[in-house]
Amino acid sequence: MKTYTIRLLTCAVLFSSAFFSFSQTEVLSLVKSGNVVEKIDVKKGVPSLTIPTPDVQALKAEDISRDHNGELFRIAEAVTSSADINSIATWKTLSDGSKLLRMKVKSSGAEALAISFTNFHLPQGATFRAFNTGQWHFSKSYSSQDNREDNGFMLPMVYGDEIVLEFTEPANAAQPVQATIDQVFYVYRESGNPMIEKDFGDSDPCEINVNCSPEGDNWLDESRGVARIFVVVGGSGGWCTGSLVNNTAQDCKPYFLTALHCGEGATTANFNQWVFYFNYEAPGCTNPATQGSLATSTITGCVKISDSNDGGGNSGSDFLLLQLGSLANEATTVNTLKSYNARWNGWDANNTTSNQGVSIHHPAGDIKKISTYSSNLITTQWGSATGSHWRVTWTATANGHGVTEGGSSGSPIFRSNGRIMGTLTGGSSFCNTPNNPDQYGKMSYHWQSNGAPTTEQLKPFLDPGNTGALVIDGSDDPCSAPALPVADFVANQTSVLEGTIVQFTDLTSGVPDTWSWTITPGTNTVEWEFTNATTNTSQNPQVLFTTPGFYTVSLTASNAFGADTETKTDYIEVIEIVCSDPVSTNYTMSFETGEDLSQWVVIDANGATTWGLYNFGADAQNGTNAAAYFYDAALPGNDWLISNCFDLVAGADYTMTYWWRTGAGFSENAEVFLGTDQTVAAMTTSLVQHVNVQSTTWVQETVNFTVPANGVYYFGWHCTSGADEWYFAIDAINISGSISALTITNAPADITIECDESTDPTNTGQLTASTGCVGGATISYSDVVTAGSCANSYTIERTWAVTDGCGGNETHIQTITVEDNTAPVVVCGVASDVINTVGGSASLPNYITGATINDNCSANGSLVTTQTPSAGTVLTAGSYSVTIESVDECGNVGSCTINVTVNNNEVITVTNSPANVTIECDESTAPANTGQFTATTSCATGGLVIASNDVITAGACANAYTIERTWTATDNCGNTETFVQTITVADNTAPVVVCGQSTDQLNTSTGSAQVPNYLTGATISDNCSATGDLTITQSPAAGTALAPGTHTITITAVDECGNSNSCSIVLTIINDNGITITNAPANTTIECDESTDPTNTGQVTATTSCAGSTTITYADATSGTCPVTITRTWTVTDGCGNTETYQQVITVVDTTFPTGVAPATVSVACIGDVPAPNTALVTGVSDNCAANPAVTFVSDVSDGNTCPETITRTYAVIDDCGNATNITQLILVNDNIDPTGVAPSALSVQCIGDVPAADPNAVTGVSDNCTANPTVAHVGDVSSGTTCPEVITRTYSITDDCGNSTTVTQTITVNDNTDPVITCNQTTDELFTTTGVNCPDYTSTVTATDNCTNNLTITQTPPVGTALSVGVNTVQVVVTDDCGNTAACQVEVTVQDNVGIEDNGVLNGLMLYPNPVSDELNVVFSTALENVALRLYDASGKLVLEVKESYASELKLSTSSFATGIYQLTVSTPTEFVTYKISKM
Repeated sequence: MKTYTIRLLTCAVLFSSAFFSFSQTEVLSLVKSGNVVEKIDVKKGVPSLTIPTPDVQALKAEDISRDHNGELFRIAEAVTSSADINSIATWKTLSDGSKLLRMKVKSSGAEALAISFTNFHLPQGATFRAFNTGQWHFSKSYSSQDNREDNGFMLPMVYGDEIVLEFTEPANAAQPVQATIDQVFYVYRESGNPMIEKDFGDSDPCEINVNCSPEGDNWLDESRGVARIFVVVGGSGGWCTGSLVNNTAQDCKPYFLTALHCGEGATTANFNQWVFYFNYEAPGCTNPATQGSLATSTITGCVKISDSNDGGGNSGSDFLLLQLGSLANEATTVNTLKSYNARWNGWDANNTTSNQGVSIHHPAGDIKKISTYSSNLITTQWGSATGSHWRVTWTATANGHGVTEGGSSGSPIFRSNGRIMGTLTGGSSFCNTPNNPDQYGKMSYHWQSNGAPTTEQLKPFLDPGNTGALVIDGSDDPCSAPALPVADFVANQTSVLEGTIVQFTDLTSGVPDTWSWTITPGTNTVEWEFTNATTNTSQNPQVLFTTPGFYTVSLTASNAFGADTETKTDYIEVIEIVCSDPVSTNYTMSFETGEDLSQWVVIDANGATTWGLYNFGADAQNGTNAAAYFYDAALPGNDWLISNCFDLVAGADYTMTYWWRTGAGFSENAEVFLGTDQTVAAMTTSLVQHVNVQSTTWVQETVNFTVPANGVYYFGWHCTSGADEWYFAIDAINISGSISALTITNAPADITIECDESTDPTNTGQLTASTGCVGGATISYSDVVTAGSCANSYTIERTWAVTDGCGGNETHIQTITVEDNTAPVVVCGVASDVINTVGGSASLPNYITGATINDNCSANGSLVTTQTPSAGTVLTAGSYSVTIESVDECGNVGSCTINVTVNNNEVITVTNSPANVTIECDESTAPANTGQFTATTSCATGGLVIASNDVITAGACANAYTIERTWTATDNCGNTETFVQTITVADNTAPVVVCGQSTDQLNTSTGSAQVPNYLTGATISDNCSATGDLTITQSPAAGTALAPGTHTITITAVDECGNSNSCSIVLTIINDNGITITNAPANTTIECDESTDPTNTGQVTATTSCAGSTTITYADATSGTCPVTITRTWTVTDGCGNTETYQQVITVVDTTFPTGVAPATVSVACIGDVPAPNTALVTGVSDNCAANPAVTFVSDVSDGNTCPETITRTYAVIDDCGNATNITQLILVNDNIDPTGVAPSALSVQCIGDVPAADPNAVTGVSDNCTANPTVAHVGDVSSGTTCPEVITRTYSITDDCGNSTTVTQTITVNDNTDPVITCNQTTDELFTTTGVNCPDYTSTVTATDNCTNNLTITQTPPVGTALSVGVNTVQVVVTDDCGNTAACQVEVTVQDNVGIEDNGVLNGLMLYPNPVSDELNVVFSTALENVALRLYDASGKLVLEVKESYASELKLSTSSFATGIYQLTVSTPTEFVTYKISKM
């Protein structure tokens, strides 16, 4: 029901087509063989069924109304037939007993044909396919598995107005092939025929391919469930879209959801004619060059399950639920869907909106597209049912602005989680109005709201168990319920070359969740390796096999129910790759049975026909087979045949010969390359170029070549001819090679060397060689050693081997004699030695251990070394000669001599004589402190004893003395050594004296006082003398009478050696004669503002026994600050001269805080207006003590708010003692002033598309009292609602940081006053009539453009169907745009009267080929004709080529210079006139 805008299609009038083309056989793998199919002449001998052409102009006129009314997007009209194929064509029996039937179905001018059959049956082994006569579009091949229980069959569209039906029947078939043509669907628009339309389909340019990134990145799974539907209703065919859907039973039921209006009125027979196209999509953003196999994933036929019964949305939500295939063949349908990798999409039946998601659809039947929404779906209604639909507005994305069109109807709309929310009923979004909404019937309404019968609901079928579920996720295989696994698997290939990756596919039933693969023998990463991010636990691993052999593969599959293992013994055979060596053995390849083609590969670059192995029979150059490339009808050649590997060497000369041939009448292009790998990129060296060659007999090609470096190489044959050529074949390949001889240029002679010389060729002689092989010779040698007469004597037989990269091989034998004629070198450790002995004899030492002995060849352990006289020999005093002799393994002798003297002598040697030393009396006199005497002895029996003896001499005092220490060393030989050491002990350290007190005070009233004994309180010690031995005195002595005053008492200690030390005590004697202090004021603490006068702090009072009065005075000593300490000394004096003193401490503190008055509250607009801190603003500053307390700034603290913001500013008033009082001031910041700006200037444009996007930067003069950069935003555009002109008021807002805002407006006037442009592509036309002719439709032949709109109205005068008179008629075509601007062009139509020209049918048998044509068109007549004329017209009606011959049986027209497109060819004789359509590629 999707409404869409009619677009003009540029097309030519379709004429009946009759042309000749050769068969292009289906290509076989190079490891198989097959027969070359005979050239199929689809013009001769193939019977035809001609179907009447419907009134296409009338259909298109109806479509304008239908499309705007939202009816089925019709593309085809059915024409009824009842033709039995067996009554039209006859079966041809082939050599193997099988049979072949071909017939044509044609209907002039159709873009494509689809056929519905009844009584259709294919027996086991039979096949059926269809293809167009241009042989560039083939259906897939059908078999007995495609039989239906109702004996019906639907052939999907095949492009072209003339197609070939081809049936094969095996020999001895159980039943014959049967088929009756029931209806032929004439497809007249939106077919996707690449010869007619721009791409596969004709959707609008804003649409986005479903696999385009980023739009389709997250929708790859859901896309696999969406399919294009060829819908049949009554006698019409059209496009719709729908989706495979899951159900809560998850049983793989092939339910398919679309819109009821797609199938309103369809019968059971109609539903059997529906075709569902899965995977009809481009792989990325760009459409592929050709459709290829995109349209082959089809399911034919369906069964209606339920629908909304609402007239297609008139009173409900417009849904149609189908089951794909037939009910009886459900399992086959499910397996087919799985083979297509189809997905059962999930759904959501809740009535809740979604704010993002997509719709996936086939607009105008085009390849799959995606449209995106990013705003809430809004509840609406299509017909009378309230709340039945979602309204959606599409969003522009990176690669376009996806909308919907006719053919999108029934497509699903998804939530962001991938669940379907509804199905498309219709709407008004188009590429030129992408913001107009579309409406989707809600899943929640589909569920149960359309009607009470279950056949008007989705719930009974999508929730068959009545679980109450309203959502379900999609699944690739929903019917796989867990059970005990039964393990099984398969490999994509079981016999492979080393270095091949094998894909294993898990076929386990029971839904396993873990897998474990085992491959034996070998180890992962050694003989084989899991690769491409797979492991031994992957479900479907890939394994790279690198080592030849047979491998056993096991799979253990497990789930919660258990595990099962499947083992396939010797399942994978890995074959060793052995490259051919043409130097050693000529290489030949004739593509015959038994020859190894396992390493040959084919690279199919264009996805069409490719290289194959063909049986040429007796026409082969050698044997019966040859390799050939048969060209595609629509695509140029770009395919490679690449050989097995060859080990080639630089410097060798190679020759390759091969034979080639082509089909008759066709010139081919091919090139032969040499490369280093079986890839196109590695084919870098061109060896042979075949340019426009043609030969129906075999031609031998010879090429001589070399290679730049040793290595592995491959040969590649690359075919590059244009489309619709015939074939290029090769056979009998021979490759041979030869290299120049390898020669030894220096053969080293036999040689004799010492055993310590190197046997390396650098010493014994190096072999050199020369070769003509690039890369030079490789020289190596091996040695065979034969032992000689002694250990270091032997013979080496050295065999030199010389090879080169070209297979050369030479040897040379050299004898190397190794001898040992060199004596060992013996060096004695000493030249002479003296042995002192006691008793007249001594044993001779072992001098061998001190000797240095070396031999040029023998290791020291292999030498025989002796000493004469031998070690241990007893010698008496005297002189001797000792000889050390060494003999090597070959008897060579070396020696040295030592002169030895034996002396009878022994001695004690003092090694340490301790020095004289002076120490303190408290130090130790032990040797450890004063020094140790040491000595050694040469006495053979040792026995060294060291002793000492001390003699002490008193000194000048008790602690001072001298020690004379005599050291004596004796040994067993009676030797004695002595040494005298003097140790002086002195006392130079004074005693330590510490008084018990440093001061003392005595009071007296008699005028004197006795000194106390301070000795008892003193501490006195000495380092050596005991305390009792010290002389201790006190001066003045205890008891001494002293007068009042201050005195020093000294205590002195003297040790026995006269060392002395002392300490002292200050003694104060006070004359106390009767003054009594009667009031002693206490220590006190006062505030700083209090008086320190005694009246406040306390007064001393006193009495005296002396006649007269007392005088009281005081003196203050002040220290410190905060607090201040006053030490007040009071003095009382009487008349007798007596005094008494008293000290009082007065502490003066400041604990009182200063005061001040805060500044007044300040209000400002901007944060930048806040004044700087100013301490002078704090007034009334005072303190109880400080004259001028300090005022300081402390901080500004914000309340964190904005607009308004309150800042608390704090000052501190501080006195001299640091008492501080905080004073706070409030500062209010609040901006209530609007920003300003200047609106953009008024603007006038021609088209709505010229209206520039809103640009906040266009607002100028933007300023604010506070905000540096106020925000400018586009508020919206408001249209005047009028057209031609339309006035748009564009509003921008200017907002500061406090939200103060102002708006400015810009006026944009849209007024299109420019005429459209029209071109009549066909300015002339020639019509022929015998009974009169009506005016054709020339509106479709013009090219019309407009500066603003694609919605152009094109009319012609006179109208279509108006009778034209014989002669020249002028047809004016007028185009009008939306604003009434017009333009016109004219077509001059010449009507010729053909009355009197008889059609005797001579031209009926002419053949045209190839068609489509590239460079040359061949026109072949069934018989030679006289006065024949050929005229070729382009699409505009212009005559571009004319050929006239007085007599001809065949003509060739050169078309290489013509542009690609559709041309009209007229062929006439004096009695006949025929017209053909020619496609130029």
